[in-house]
Amino acid sequence: MVSDDDKNGLDRVQIAPEVDDGAAYDPSYYRNETIRAAASILGPLGWTEERIVDELMGQQDLKISEFPSETHHCCK
Repeated sequence: MVSDDDKNGLDRVQIAPEVDDGAAYDPSYYRNETIRAAASILGPLGWTEERIVDELMGQQDLKISEFPSETHHCCK
């Protein structure tokens, strides 16, 4: 997430755990950008932004900490 608009390049960005709890964060911006990126990648397979949004409707938001931290056996 962008943590400092006055900085350039990678200095502007920090992963969420590195940002202060009181930092401003616009989840809808990142959601829209993620959907747009997914549509760019999946577009040749017939996936549009609208189709991706339709698939995501009703899904629950998860925190990264809710995913298993173990490395999959194929990736060790």
